[in-house]
Amino acid sequence: MRIEKCFTFFLIVLIMTYLIFFLTAPTYRFGDDLRYLSLAKSIVIEKNPFLEKDLIAGYPVWYPPLVPYIFALFYLIFQNNFLLWVFFSRLTELLVFFISLFIFYKLTNYFKLSIKEKIVALGLFSFIPEMIYASVSLMQEIFMVFFTLLLFFLLFKKKPNYPLIALVSGLMFLTKQTAFFVFFGFILTIFVMKKERKEKILLLISALIGILVISGFWYYRNFVVFGNPLYYPSYERVVREESIFQLLYEEYLVIWGLLPAQRIIDKFPFLNSNLVNSLLFFGGVFFLPIIFIFVKNLFKYKKQFIYVLPPIFSLSVFLIYTPFFLGFMGMRYFLPSVPFLALIVSKGSNQKYLFFYFLIVFILFLIISAITQFTMIKKENDILSSLDSIFKKFPTKEIIMYKYDFHLRWVTNLFFGKDSQAIESISCTSSEKKGILNYCLENNKIIIFREGVFVIV
Repeated sequence: MRIEKCFTFFLIVLIMTYLIFFLTAPTYRFGDDLRYLSLAKSIVIEKNPFLEKDLIAGYPVWYPPLVPYIFALFYLIFQNNFLLWVFFSRLTELLVFFISLFIFYKLTNYFKLSIKEKIVALGLFSFIPEMIYASVSLMQEIFMVFFTLLLFFLLFKKKPNYPLIALVSGLMFLTKQTAFFVFFGFILTIFVMKKERKEKILLLISALIGILVISGFWYYRNFVVFGNPLYYPSYERVVREESIFQLLYEEYLVIWGLLPAQRIIDKFPFLNSNLVNSLLFFGGVFFLPIIFIFVKNLFKYKKQFIYVLPPIFSLSVFLIYTPFFLGFMGMRYFLPSVPFLALIVSKGSNQKYLFFYFLIVFILFLIISAITQFTMIKKENDILSSLDSIFKKFPTKEIIMYKYDFHLRWVTNLFFGKDSQAIESISCTSSEKKGILNYCLENNKIIIFREGVFVIV
């Protein structure tokens, strides 16, 4: 009875934690969230769900549009109230997470985990900082987690529901291109499962039909617009000067929500670099046992968890790919595989010393998440207060911004309802500073830009 009460208490803490992060979250966190809001608004204004670019900043639209479509529905209802539009859009994301949590709980029953093991599995799934951020933000990731969990949950059932598998597969491909990696894991799992050949073929056919019928139109649209159904903008890759070992170390830190040292110092310049590096190192070492436990359990319980290895493998390929070829960290793209990884790690954690180790891990995850939440709120408030001061000082001037500063142009329109003209390069003989932004006047126009982001001539 005592352990059952602990499980109930754990779930209450988990739910309350997410509600607190939800109620205190900034409107935007990654920048992509602004992109989806911008497209949603543009779709409603233009009455066109196939826009090639958004209306606000002219940002190209190649990514699957399910999430912007959902936001567009809320914009139709609350288009005169930006805060309500964002609130209910984010609330949808949180509800999707809680449904995902319930499906994952059902999977822990399927794999016959003890109550303590369930606490560790649910905790690893829920308290990893990136999962918290995605679940209270306006992003695609939590929908990908939801569809991935639901797809594999349906796959593991004794009697597959083929129409539902088709529906889930189609919606997943309409959510994010990462679906290709998830689907690759899905195919591998079908091959390793002990099912009749006819049933395996039907599973594949039903999934493929769902993909073609539900999301095929979008990939055909990309072929018509861009000449490539899997089009991805060929932005210049960020040149990374670090060695391969440094890149791997930084990617390892990002998995646990720990930013690379330089990014922390940039945000908090008063911190000593040696202190930051030392804390990151010890943090990385403290989380390292989770990797060892995963590897140990992988060999010890491989027969029990053979079905969850393919999605972990396929998404790990993408996790490793992103920093080396795209120039940025890709932890949030790995989130659909986190529940499967958590299942394996949690096995055997009912041992007292392991169980308490994971409780400490969850506390550290929450501290990291809270610190990051605070910095994101401060960043958003600084941008908004700076823009608000400039607009109040020059209410009638036309606004000009750097063409490729999509972030600033989205904020200007979405938060303040103001349009901005695009300019290819910033050229000011003199400029003034207002908060964290700079501006210069040109006749009846005002040029607003961010210092350090763009060169001023």
